[in-house]
Amino acid sequence: MKLATLVVLLLWPALAFGGVSGSLEGVVTDATTAEPIAGASIVVVETRQGTVSDTLGHYRLHNIRAGTYQVQVSMLGYRAVATSGVLVLPDRRAELDVPLPVSPIQMQSMEVILQRPLIETDITGTAYRMDAGGLTGLPVDSFQDVIGLQPSTTVEGHIRGGKVRETIYLVDGLPVQDVIQGGAGAELPLSAISQMTIQTGGFDAEYGDALSGVVNVISHTGGDTHELSLRLAKDDIFGGEEVNHRNEMEVAASGPLGSPNLSYFSASNALWTDTPWWQDMQHFFDSPVRKEFNGLTKVDFNSPKRGRLTAELIYSMARWHDYEFSWRYNLDGLPARLRDSYRAALLWTRALTQHTAVSVSLSRFSLHSRIGAGGAVAIDTSPYDYDFYLLYVTSGSRSWWADQQQHTYTLKTDVTHEFRQRHILKTGLELKQYEVDPNLWTAGQRS
Repeated sequence: MKLATLVVLLLWPALAFGGVSGSLEGVVTDATTAEPIAGASIVVVETRQGTVSDTLGHYRLHNIRAGTYQVQVSMLGYRAVATSGVLVLPDRRAELDVPLPVSPIQMQSMEVILQRPLIETDITGTAYRMDAGGLTGLPVDSFQDVIGLQPSTTVEGHIRGGKVRETIYLVDGLPVQDVIQGGAGAELPLSAISQMTIQTGGFDAEYGDALSGVVNVISHTGGDTHELSLRLAKDDIFGGEEVNHRNEMEVAASGPLGSPNLSYFSASNALWTDTPWWQDMQHFFDSPVRKEFNGLTKVDFNSPKRGRLTAELIYSMARWHDYEFSWRYNLDGLPARLRDSYRAALLWTRALTQHTAVSVSLSRFSLHSRIGAGGAVAIDTSPYDYDFYLLYVTSGSRSWWADQQQHTYTLKTDVTHEFRQRHILKTGLELKQYEVDPNLWTAGQRS
């Protein structure tokens, strides 16, 4: 059965654009007199985006990709100030006021580390964020595990009591959604995540298809220098039985591609694990019981005049066997599972003027999931044996087979305009097409 749906959404005022970028604003003043400084140069070092302050000392930079940056402010006759740890969140406005010390003679710049305020007054909804440093410090194996650690959520991915299907999952503002079963249709290496935002209420109008929550993951981008990292994880180094026999290897590389405007980033991880129920499953399956391979690769072209163009590929593959307590003495009677997915995307953002920015993105997300090996005709339809005294299945197979294909095509464009310094008007167009081909067979029925 083929199902195609075309959705057109017209989006009006919001806080920033695209779910990927934010803005930075503030006032440059004289550190001694507190008078505003006009004509000061403000530069985001990592992205090379810059502007100058106006007659009131005010400045604003649009279209900054979400992340943590160093901002340098300089002016003739003053000491340059570099502020580290400036956090730009998607759909948010970051503020940085910079007092410049007087310095008649050019001196070495002064570095300031920005601290996050205890109360953020510009947040109208309920949102929780996690950066790359926070992810590595948590006892989690994937970004989906972080959701269950937040208030009003569960480890299964339910937000505010809603169903899993009512939460949308985005990577760089574009969907990676399993539209049949709900939840995320792809996994990411932890080293590929620069920032993660979980919105559990009060989200913007552009997320109109979200009923319970929005999970938006921002990926890393390449820098001006080549970097290579390797992460190894193993939970049974010292033996014991309270382990999953989990083994993971993750590799990440990034750097320039022969031009200051061109960079790459790539991260992949491989996982082998026997799951928490290995003591029962070892009698039926060879180790490992679950295998995964996930990755993200992207190439960025970032030009102050032409904007940022990103080509991105996400891939995720998993093979595993299920566990049910009532089948613990006949686990090989449960069908094997498979899930493969990938997403190819192009994203372009550009600041047209000092007050206007535009973004255009196009993506194709494909997910193939299968339950059982072979075809539906090979399924054993004979009833399995159930011991009503012990409450266990003792022999036979579950008559369950599925082969499901789904494709999501997304075209999204946003235009953001700032007027009167404190107001932003946003409008956008989103086109989505779903192609769903479910092929399910169970208990003698096929659909």
